[in-house]
Amino acid sequence: MLLLGGLALLVFNLYWVSSDLLVRWPAQPETEIAYHARVGRLASYLDQTAADMPTLICDSQRPLYAGDVFSSTNLMLLMRNRKDVDLHFADCGTGMVFIDGGSRQQVIMPDPETLNGMQPYLKAWMDRGTLSADMPTNSVILLEVAQPLADTVGRFTTTAPAGYAPDAPGGAGLAETPVRFGGNITFLGYERGSAAPFPPGGIVTTITYWRVDGAVPPDLRLFTHVLADPATAPAAQNDTISVDVRQLESRDVFIQIVFVPLPVAIPPGQYGISIGAYTAANNVRLPVMDGDQMRGDRLFLGQIEVQ
Repeated sequence: MLLLGGLALLVFNLYWVSSDLLVRWPAQPETEIAYHARVGRLASYLDQTAADMPTLICDSQRPLYAGDVFSSTNLMLLMRNRKDVDLHFADCGTGMVFIDGGSRQQVIMPDPETLNGMQPYLKAWMDRGTLSADMPTNSVILLEVAQPLADTVGRFTTTAPAGYAPDAPGGAGLAETPVRFGGNITFLGYERGSAAPFPPGGIVTTITYWRVDGAVPPDLRLFTHVLADPATAPAAQNDTISVDVRQLESRDVFIQIVFVPLPVAIPPGQYGISIGAYTAANNVRLPVMDGDQMRGDRLFLGQIEVQ
């Protein structure tokens, strides 16, 4: 009886300990945080799917230095076993990539707050996809938007006209989208903003669409200028890019949202919006092409009023 009782007690304790160790302890929120369970599951998921499914990571692939604090994306990439699979990267706050013209892809969000903090225009595109119910909350979206993307870009040809710069060879004139730039990128069009006047100190927002046609300069940047006169220096500007161009491939389409703060002391009047691209290493702008003819190095997207 003593032997049987001791054996029963041992079995009971083994069950109790194993249940605590393998069931209750891993399920505690503090344990998931301490052991990075979310990014661990995403790393395992990438190992299983990324070789067969084009994948966009909502973050930058930031290099690590001594003393750096690992981001969720850094940890996820380090936890992967298959590191030979190509991934796309965009911040998803002001930039988005539709791989292969909007064909089926998956969007991975290592940070659980990415989706909730996304710029509303980009969030509307994400809402067309399906959140994976088998993965952590707000972590994986399956997205296929080839037709809506084609419809949106087609609409730009009539609703959002662009123009060549007045000082460009051939002079000013309507630039029918798509407009090819040097560096294997093509301007597809833009969303027209509000016609309401802007106050001094306000923020001008531009939303532009671009297509990749080949190898892109690794230091590509996009500029947005607010100009009182095409021949003068910008009254306000913002140079940026929110996608990692090193992973972009032919037929990829990306959206760039740019916020341009206006100076508080900006004089009232009409201002033009010009956009273009350049390489950061030498500040050389990419040419705007009209067939085989160069038409300057910028396009104009209409005007705004400041009052």
